[in-house]
Order: sequence, then C-alpha cells, then structure tokens
Amino acid sequence: MKKRMIFALLAALLAVLALSGCSDEGPVPSGCLRIDGKDVRTDWVMKVDGKEVSADEYRYFFMNVAYEYSGGYDTYDWSDEENEAVVQSVLEYVVLNRALFDLAEGYGLSIDGEDRETIQADIKKTAATFESNDEYLAALESTYITEEYYPTLLESTVIQQKLSDFLLSDGGAFAVTPEEMLEKVENEYVCVRYLMLSADGEGSTANRDRIAEYASRITDKDSLITFINLYSDAVSMKNNADGIYISAGMADEELVRACFDLEIGEISPVVECSDGYYIILRQEFDSEYVAANIDAYIEEYQESAVKKLLTDESADSVVEYNEDIYKKISVYSMS
Repeated sequence: MKKRMIFALLAALLAVLALSGCSDEGPVPSGCLRIDGKDVRTDWVMKVDGKEVSADEYRYFFMNVAYEYSGGYDTYDWSDEENEAVVQSVLEYVVLNRALFDLAEGYGLSIDGEDRETIQADIKKTAATFESNDEYLAALESTYITEEYYPTLLESTVIQQKLSDFLLSDGGAFAVTPEEMLEKVENEYVCVRYLMLSADGEGSTANRDRIAEYASRITDKDSLITFINLYSDAVSMKNNADGIYISAGMADEELVRACFDLEIGEISPVVECSDGYYIILRQEFDSEYVAANIDAYIEEYQESAVKKLLTDESADSVVEYNEDIYKKISVYSMS
C-alpha cells in the first residue's frame, strides 16, 4: 500500500484531499493522462468557469480520490456504482478547488513574488533529501504528482494558509473564543444519539425494511440504545452515552430538522436522509462535557462555516468537458 503525502487542505475544511491550485506562471504541466496503460496527450480535461484543468491537476485529484476510496489496494474490485462515485467526487473536488482560489482572490489574497521564492527554495530543499533526482521524481510520482505540477500544488498550501489566517485568526470572520463557542453550542445545538442504517443500493429495500422492523420493536430509550449498540452503521454512536451535538449545516437538512423537532427524551419515527435511515433520541445538554471538548467544537464550527463559504462560492460554477478525453476516464482505465 502506498504511503500518501497529500498536502493538508485549509484546516477549517478537513477534506480528505488537499486542494491543488492552478497558476498562469511556472512550469508547463506534462499534459498526459495514463489511460489503459498509455500516456494520452491532452492540454486540458475540463474547464471550470472557462479556466482549464490540466491533465496533471486532474490526475492528482483522481488517483488520490480512488486511492482513498479503495484503501490503497491495487486489486480492489470496483463496481460501476463506485466508479461513478469516484468520478463525481473528483469533479466536486476540482470545482471546490477553483472556489477556494476564487474565494481567496475575493479577499485580496494571492501568491506574491516572495511566496514563489519560498516555494522554489522548499522544492530544492525537498529534492536535496533524496540520494538522486530519480528517487525524488519517484517519490513525487508515488503520490501522483509530476515535477511540473509540484510548484502549483505548493502554491495551494500557501493560499490555504493565507485564507485560514484571514478567516480564523483573531478578528477573522469565524474566529471564536472558547467562552463564545460554549455559549453558541448552548444556544444553537442539540444533543442526540441515533440508530442509523445506510441507504439502500439501487433496487434494494433491505435497510429500509430493517429500520422499520427495529422501529416497531423500540419502545423506550433503553431499547433504542440497545439497538444502537447492536446494529447502528454509525459506529461512533455505539456505546457513546455522550451522544453528539448537532446544529444547522452540520448534517443532512432532514436529519438536523428532525433532531431539533424532538423534545428532550423523545424518540423520533424513522427519518430518511440522503445517506440512510435514522431513529433519533434527543438527550439533555451537558455543559461540562462540551466545555471539556470545546476545542473540538471550535474546529467543527469553523470547518462547517468554511465549507459553506466554498459551497456557496462554487454553486454557480460552469463546467465544460473535453469529451474525447473525459469519456475514457474511469477507475478501470486511469493509472
């Protein structure tokens, strides 16, 4: 299994993959995708709002998404549905990537000459840690990075840090003290535990039927907790007496609404959401527990806020595909 060296995304987003940038300056990308074991030349794979997404950039996203999805196993047995999920996830990451840079630009944040000098110095320092240039290039390739694309990727980390500092540091839009966060949680969150079964695949009603059966057998808090500990697909709910604290924007809208509609101690009917089926118990608020974990709540709040900014920024993005190339792309063909 390959060891990934994926650069950290803006701390408040906590996506699985780093978002890579695109610059008008610097080395020209290699312009090749590995499709069916062959290098296929293309100047661009897609355009987002008229801006080209190079082969190097797209492949970086695609291969890392596929790696994360499969757990890094080269012999992973992909289904057609999983292939479609990977292709869709890559599209979403690419669009969010452009939104990240557009958002930064809107705040007057950009890469300057000093940043580029630092990036070049960092590249030289990294390359010098290897015994040969071939070993250095092999290390880049092991994480699906080309030498031409590496500077652009490092630009992303600089932009991410600038945007993070702007939004989250003292005086930033989403800066919050522990005291302010505790008050926010007390006023804007509810505490819940839930039994969750994942959404059924196409043509199946197995989990829908199971959750309906469980609902008919759950009579009180204790019986629900027993079912949670035995059967919930949400592992974090099992044997978790503290539950979770949830607010608007932190989960599926239907789930959040159902949580807030409950009184303390009340159990919901089956709630169907995009990711599955839920039976929810609303619990009492525990200020001491929240205060002891306030740093995690601050991080979660900031993640959600920044993600909404990026989602809103990308909502109207227009995507154009290089159809001759794009129609050949799948987990079965890319390498």
